[in-house]
Amino acid sequence: MKKEKVRLRFGDSYVEVEGLRCENCGETLLDPEETQRILLLNKLLKAVRLKVGSLGKSLIIRLPADVRDFLGLAKGDEVVIRISGEEKLIMEKS
Repeated sequence: MKKEKVRLRFGDSYVEVEGLRCENCGETLLDPEETQRILLLNKLLKAVRLKVGSLGKSLIIRLPADVRDFLGLAKGDEVVIRISGEEKLIMEKS
C-alpha cells in the first residue's frame, strides 16, 4: 500500500484526503478520520438552516456544532463574511 492524496468531487468543488492505494490492484482505502470528515462535508453541502436572533441592537446567528467541527472553529477565531450577489452570504475561516 502506498500513501497518497485522493481527490474527491463534491458538487462544484473538490476535496483532497489522505488515502492508501494498493500498488497491485489499484484499490483505494481512505483514512477513517478523513472518511468522517467527508461524510460531514456531504451532510453540510445539502444546506444548513439557521435562525436569526438578536443580541442588543445586533443580529446574530449561531453555527451548529457540525459546522464548527468541520471548519475547526473555536471561541476567539475570526471569520470573514462577504456578500456575493443578491441575497447571498459567504463565510470563510480567516
